[in-house]
Amino acid sequence: MLATLAVAIGLAALRVQAHYFGPVFRNNGFGATHGASRGAPLPLPAVYESSGAVLRVDAARFRFGIEGNTCDILEEAVRRYEALTFEPAKLKACGGTRRDCDPGECLSQLRIRLRSPCEKWPSMHMDEQYTLKVSTESKGGATLSASSIWGILRGLETFSQIVYYDCQFLVNTTSISDWPRYAWRGLLLDTSRHFLPKTTIFETLDLMAMHKLNVFHWHIVDDHSFPYESARFPFLSKNGSYAPDRVYRRKDVKEILEYARLRGIRVVPEFDTPGHMQSWGRALPGLLTACRGASVWKMFLDLPEYGPIDPSREENYAFLRKFFGEVLETFPDRFLHLGGDEVDFLCWKMNGDIWDFMTRQNISSFEGLQAYYMNRLVKLLDGVSSEKKNYLVWQDVFDNEVRLSPDAVVHVWKGNWETELAKVTNAGNAALLSSCWYLDYISYGTDWENYYKCDPENFPGNTAQKMLVLGGEVCLWGEFVDETNLHSRLWPRGSAAAERLWSPREAQDADFFASRMNEHRCRLRRRGFPAQPINGPDSCDQRKKSFLYDSICGTNLCLSPKR
Repeated sequence: MLATLAVAIGLAALRVQAHYFGPVFRNNGFGATHGASRGAPLPLPAVYESSGAVLRVDAARFRFGIEGNTCDILEEAVRRYEALTFEPAKLKACGGTRRDCDPGECLSQLRIRLRSPCEKWPSMHMDEQYTLKVSTESKGGATLSASSIWGILRGLETFSQIVYYDCQFLVNTTSISDWPRYAWRGLLLDTSRHFLPKTTIFETLDLMAMHKLNVFHWHIVDDHSFPYESARFPFLSKNGSYAPDRVYRRKDVKEILEYARLRGIRVVPEFDTPGHMQSWGRALPGLLTACRGASVWKMFLDLPEYGPIDPSREENYAFLRKFFGEVLETFPDRFLHLGGDEVDFLCWKMNGDIWDFMTRQNISSFEGLQAYYMNRLVKLLDGVSSEKKNYLVWQDVFDNEVRLSPDAVVHVWKGNWETELAKVTNAGNAALLSSCWYLDYISYGTDWENYYKCDPENFPGNTAQKMLVLGGEVCLWGEFVDETNLHSRLWPRGSAAAERLWSPREAQDADFFASRMNEHRCRLRRRGFPAQPINGPDSCDQRKKSFLYDSICGTNLCLSPKR
């Protein structure tokens, strides 16, 4: 009892300090100080109690039993986790290890109790709460229960993580009550700069589910290529893609949406305008603004032949109305990302027709011209959608003083994000944070520590302002990323952000996180994903005990705070 109390007091003391200063890691993350935990989940649940009692699991006889409501999402998830949970069976067993189980010392089943009928599509306000109990008093069974199918999915992932392999399958007796800190926990992939095969997107969705991330932000097109097949305007991808086999056909998009749905992941597409549209203009003369005199200035400036969309041409708005009308029909989520970042005003400035248009519209600045365009875009989209949609924009739109509707979400991505979040929320707009989770930036050593220290609440603002932060997104831009290095660059570095977005703010025990992350990296490797090393020299040997984990959790009792 005294040992247990000492552990709890020690962790609580660290969390009080971390609340103000952020997590502190020992030894800069290197070496045996951060050995792997055993059966500790990531992200850390809201309430997590694991005792010293250990049950064996006979993978050949173990059963997932559905009691009550069921649906295609649940039945497919059970099939998936039956295989995923016991993937370590491929490891070589220790000599003399028993493979069978006697009653009373083994866990034989997981009872799954879904208390309500399934919803068809995940949504912004989906209920992801669940409870999971594994005890010696449960007559050989564990229980997972939730009011929503989305909670069951999150609980199945947690169960697959608390079962671990140490010469045989084991699970610690555990009690978990869990729910997410933020409703929006996303991952952005850029499929324009390098085309990502559909199978790579499927794998990414699997990895998102393993981290309880629930929004796939699909930055599908950009300057470099247009790999999205439009039913109404097929010439966009025909002229704008890298090649005919570097296009997401209508069937591909449908399959990606379905794959995400079965994992409780929303798909929010982004079609970035008015900048980042060079690939669009290859098929539509007049869509983009001509850089008049560009040949003269080419020797002094890195000027393209065309710039952002030409906002003075009414026919461009007619095209956008039809194109985005199709997008809204294709993607069922309530949210659509409209982009709005990095608009280079130079070609607008060099075009006399643009100056004449601004004079007629009484627009005095190019920021004002962008505001005119964005407001026209939102208004026309409101006119084509059968149901109210919510729009996201990059922070550039807000910074350029575009008048946004109260339900617009501002996506913060630049430096000095604390000040930006304060400004956005003070204006009454909801916000997402990505500034500190740009994983396309790489460095030597344990850069993931900085991702873990970043907290969306750490900005000057009152309680009402902080309630306007919906969550955040990990971003992986594609300039130097394709299917050959995407997974290794994302994981497990992205695991740190996933925990920060799911787990309570008080979950600040940096060393316990590092030990769980080390185990999780090896778990991902066993599941077939090339997760990169995070810890300096070490080995994915589940039978090697962790000195740190044994010293902190010697009683196998590790608590996270109730809230």
